Amino acid sequence: MYRYVARANIDRYLSVLYSADLTRHERQTVTKLLLGELDKLRHDPTQLEFAEKRAANGRERVNHARRLCASMRSAQQNAKNRIGC
Repeated sequence: MYRYVARANIDRYLSVLYSADLTRHERQTVTKLLLGELDKLRHDPTQLEFAEKRAANGRERVNHARRLCASMRSAQQNAKNRIGC
């Protein structure tokens, strides 16, 4: 039963971390909660693998969003330079 609850909590905490409207303090708090749940699964390799995959997917989503933001900023700057602003 504890594994089910830990997995559900991991999913919930990751979905909260995906949201963009978190303050730095809230993000730190949710990250600590996530690490606590991951720690509960450390003795079960299958469960730990699940959690690691979810975290890796989350990191990739964040990196993708960062790349998109950077490319949009670059495109905006290029447009301003062409207009002469």
